[in-house]
Amino acid sequence: MLEVTSPAFQPDGSIPSKYTCDGDGISPPLNWSHVPDRTRSVAILVDDPDAPNGPFTHWLVTDIPPDVDHLFEGGAVPHEAFVAESDAGTASYYGPCPVGGKHRYRFHVYALDMPFARRPDNREDFLSTIEGHVLDEGELIAQYKRGQA
Repeated sequence: MLEVTSPAFQPDGSIPSKYTCDGDGISPPLNWSHVPDRTRSVAILVDDPDAPNGPFTHWLVTDIPPDVDHLFEGGAVPHEAFVAESDAGTASYYGPCPVGGKHRYRFHVYALDMPFARRPDNREDFLSTIEGHVLDEGELIAQYKRGQA
């Protein structure tokens, strides 16, 4: 299984406010390992499954080259990659900003046997297009509550 980690927070830990709407709103550093040999592209989907209207997409990046195994803090993606619009309407990382209580955030990484080859229209477009093309996947889940350090 793909292993997804971040030096910024632990699994099931709290996301530092620096990476949220209460801080700088920049993406955290993200690492992944154990990418299958047949991988043609990597994709990242960051969402909030606890959002009131269903999962809220905070970041969706496709076509990361298979030899890339991390993204640095701040969201710089490889030039080959495509960044879709978040549910906030930005074609970039949109930091956690939960309304009411603590929410979970899933940093999901997919190893695909195909290039996506375009910017996804949205989460549903992405998930339906990759169906049957996921070689492996992994996720890192962390939490955030407004006003926490």
